[in-house]
Amino acid sequence: MKIPLAASLLMNQKNHDFQQKEDMQEQLEKMNQYLNQILIASRIQSQLYDINIRPVSLKENVYQSLKNNRFFFIKNHFEIDAQLEDIDVYSDPTWLVYVFDQIMSNAIKYASSDPCLKIRAKQYESHTDLWIEDNGEGIQSQDLPRVFDKGYTGMNHHNGQYKATGMGLYMAKQVIEKLGHHISIESEYQKYTRVKITFQDQRDYFYR
Repeated sequence: MKIPLAASLLMNQKNHDFQQKEDMQEQLEKMNQYLNQILIASRIQSQLYDINIRPVSLKENVYQSLKNNRFFFIKNHFEIDAQLEDIDVYSDPTWLVYVFDQIMSNAIKYASSDPCLKIRAKQYESHTDLWIEDNGEGIQSQDLPRVFDKGYTGMNHHNGQYKATGMGLYMAKQVIEKLGHHISIESEYQKYTRVKITFQDQRDYFYR
């Protein structure tokens, strides 16, 4: 499925009808995201769950995820405010980018009329904290304790544009725990959602 999908994206670049080209690319990009989610979900539930912990650039991985979602950021007129220093954390870049993709995908789905995504990181002696914050729809207080539950969709309705599966944040947390990190969310409904990921100093960490 990946090969004909990639071919379709390339073929669509030759479309001279701008509106049709943009509409088609949006659907193809969504298909690509959904297919990646299916593949990741299959790997998470498999015993062949390879993780390679090593020093990786937090900035490079965040920017890779921004690149992965650039079509939707541009389409929704997002302001991206990413202020990151060159900080290395101990993680697996493939899985880490997947987690970032899930967080950014939610920011896009719940975007406000004037969307902004802020990304910050701070390094401490024993750990590093990363914050990804959007100014979108937010999460209602009664939903916050269950946002990482499998299949839980909450009270929000994605502005009537999306149907939630309740799997994105669930799988993101599964990956984060496998990587030895910690993830949490705070939010105020109709104002903001802030996701925090904590990376411990894992230079002596070995995945078994």
